[in-house]
Amino acid sequence: MLRSITVRLKGRVQGVGFRYYAEVAARRRSLVGYAKNEDDGSLVVYAEGEEEKLAGFVEELLVGPRLARVEDHSISWGEARGGYDDFYVF
Repeated sequence: MLRSITVRLKGRVQGVGFRYYAEVAARRRSLVGYAKNEDDGSLVVYAEGEEEKLAGFVEELLVGPRLARVEDHSISWGEARGGYDDFYVF
């Protein structure tokens, strides 16, 4: 069964290559979805795939790229909605 996650990351997560870091990590795990900067300075990542792959993805997101610093995060799990065929950066 495919699952989904929505992860909101706060801290130093914009302007440090985080969306592209997420894209590479997602594609390596064959996940689909997106990474998007928000106006409040946070980063939202939505991904769909196998639960174990999503769990590893979340662990990697919490580390982030070298220049990033994740100070707070929230994670929401759900059922996959479908509609994505790749991982996108907005």
